[in-house]
Amino acid sequence: MKAQKGEMDLSHANLWGNVIPLNGEWEFKWGELYSPEKGWTTSSEYVPVPGVWRDYPKHYPLLGHASYRLHLKLNGDQRSLVLKIPRLQGVYSVYLGNRKIFANGINGTDPASTVFIAQPVIRNIPILEREVDLIVNISNYRGNYRKGGIRSEFLVGGANTLFRSSLHEGFRETILVCVIFAIALYHFVFFASYKKDLVPAYFSGLCFLVSFYSFITSNIQYSLISELSPDLRVRMEFFCVVSFFPILYFTLRETFPKQFGQKWMLFSIATSGIFIACIPVLSEVDVISLYSYFMYFPPIYSAILFFGMVGAWRAGEKRAKKVCLSSLILAAAMINDVSYGLFEVYVLFPYSFPIALVAFIVFNSYLISARFTEDLEGSKDFADLQVKYNEQLKHSADEKAEAVLEIDRGMDSDWNSLLSELESREKSDRSFSRLKNEMSEARTSVRDIVFLMNYQGSKADLIEQEFRNFSRNNSEFPSIDSEIRDVSEAMRIDQCLHVHRIFSVVVREILRKGSSDTVHVFWGKEKKSALLRISQGGFEIMGEDPFGSAISEIRMRTEKLQGRYVLLNEKGRLEFELRVPLEKSEFAPD
Repeated sequence: MKAQKGEMDLSHANLWGNVIPLNGEWEFKWGELYSPEKGWTTSSEYVPVPGVWRDYPKHYPLLGHASYRLHLKLNGDQRSLVLKIPRLQGVYSVYLGNRKIFANGINGTDPASTVFIAQPVIRNIPILEREVDLIVNISNYRGNYRKGGIRSEFLVGGANTLFRSSLHEGFRETILVCVIFAIALYHFVFFASYKKDLVPAYFSGLCFLVSFYSFITSNIQYSLISELSPDLRVRMEFFCVVSFFPILYFTLRETFPKQFGQKWMLFSIATSGIFIACIPVLSEVDVISLYSYFMYFPPIYSAILFFGMVGAWRAGEKRAKKVCLSSLILAAAMINDVSYGLFEVYVLFPYSFPIALVAFIVFNSYLISARFTEDLEGSKDFADLQVKYNEQLKHSADEKAEAVLEIDRGMDSDWNSLLSELESREKSDRSFSRLKNEMSEARTSVRDIVFLMNYQGSKADLIEQEFRNFSRNNSEFPSIDSEIRDVSEAMRIDQCLHVHRIFSVVVREILRKGSSDTVHVFWGKEKKSALLRISQGGFEIMGEDPFGSAISEIRMRTEKLQGRYVLLNEKGRLEFELRVPLEKSEFAPD
């Protein structure tokens, strides 16, 4: 293979099973576009290909148009040779001699005359001639104008070899996009099933972003959305790159809140929001300028994130060491990608960033799964402890109830013995009668205390719920008319117990001795008092004497409530009324 300026002699090269890049010195004409009508005028200027205009010796402007030419000599004995055309920035067209073989739009000499149409899918073009000029027109007024020129290689080789090469490249890109997208989908479902942890949600967003970035910068997107304009492609790519850092920061902040919860970190990473906000509003040229300016920020953002990770490592946080080491590998690969984007120079090998990115995502996906497994095991241990604790509480409650029952039984026996002994004494002695009443009241008070010690319900259960149950479930009275309002929350628990006991006494000792008429029950608030009113018609018993034992308990409990009661039994109608002063003046009126 012989190569000289503006020419490449492949007449003696064996192209079967081989692929030869057409790299070398190409003839170059700045500010002109080739057309078959006017032909190619001789030029004495030659530039290296691959290369971009800004790196040429004359330092051409970033925005413009130009033509390239390379004279090819091929082996006439070899058939089925094809030319593989790379993807170039902007609008470009390719000629073999006077035959146009490829174009993604109309080349123009300014932005108004340059028109992008679509990216053709087929880029492997058969070469029919044995000696021919390869001519390329480029107008970079559309797309990333900072990369004007021929940045990628033109290839010549056998049809089958180049086809397999394109197939393998498309397969690798498809696998990369699909694997990262599958990981993103997995963590999204992960989060949807377990919403307590935000790390899978942020990591899912990170993976979706990387998957879309891998797609928009790959060749497969040209086949699926070939009409997408270069300007929109650049904006999408820019958005993915800028959004990568804030979503990575929020993922790390959820993982290590102490180290990444500092305000200066949040404010520093939040500056990326300025770039994101400018993407949809700036012009095509301004977006590219801003993008090139932003490329100096990734090292700054990376340093901020590394500062937090090193702090987490030094603090002995779980998984901090592994996350830090995996991030170092990713950062090195990212620097390689950024250096090529800015200066066309690889620090590492080409495509190191996609490989490191997949490794980073897969490794951190494993760490998140391990984190979830630990949380799940911890939740299981906590659940077992909770079950044991509940069993212990139940056992303690049973023991407490049994002890209360024993106290009640023993107390009843002792008190009954004392009361019987007092009754056997001289009944005319008022001191013994007074002592008997005091002992009865004391026994009632102790029983109330024991009851409240063991009571676990609410105040409403003692009063309102009890009244409603009486109205709904009582079968001793033909009908019950009730109006029950919520008042108990304005009372103390001991007051609720006294009202409950008074109501029980009235129902048990008084109403059951009356007629079968309708019972009317009212419980509510009147002015600053709680009011219980019970009435029933058809009573034949007159006066209070028949209810002596009941009246004594009602009187005793009313005194403890510091309230007052009225019991009337006139003309065959019973009226009972209890008023209890409320301490909470802010209680809402009925």
